[in-house]
Amino acid sequence: LELRKGVTASAVSATRPAANKASEFLSPTQLFEAVGVRIDARKAEGEAFTMNLTFPERRDADRMLVVELSNSALTVLAGFHSPSPDLAITAAFSDLMALFVGSAPPDLSKVSTDGDLSVLLRLKSVLVEFPSTYEVLPGTLRSKL
Repeated sequence: LELRKGVTASAVSATRPAANKASEFLSPTQLFEAVGVRIDARKAEGEAFTMNLTFPERRDADRMLVVELSNSALTVLAGFHSPSPDLAITAAFSDLMALFVGSAPPDLSKVSTDGDLSVLLRLKSVLVEFPSTYEVLPGTLRSKL
């Protein structure tokens, strides 16, 4: 409908709860791939780090992840850990997810870390926040919402 009629204010307000709920259905790999899409290459220029993430409650390849930022690109590798990460985090996926989807801050008392915690701040600092009215296809946004 939005391709034919444009994005409307009612459509934007109706999708906000659904967008927040959708993050509950993402796997850890999918979440960090979505985070990678939000990287601003200019802000990330010169940044480089590696994180090992462990989600003990998971029983699949997403139990262990390597997340690396280099050359202004975020890469995610499931089922492995780097031998020398800048930061290692062990946490329930839901506790860490809150940090990246913009909901309530994670309960850090449940998160185990080893290494440089500034890596998380550096990652968040290079992310772009897309407005809910972001035009995926040019020309679909109505002039006044």
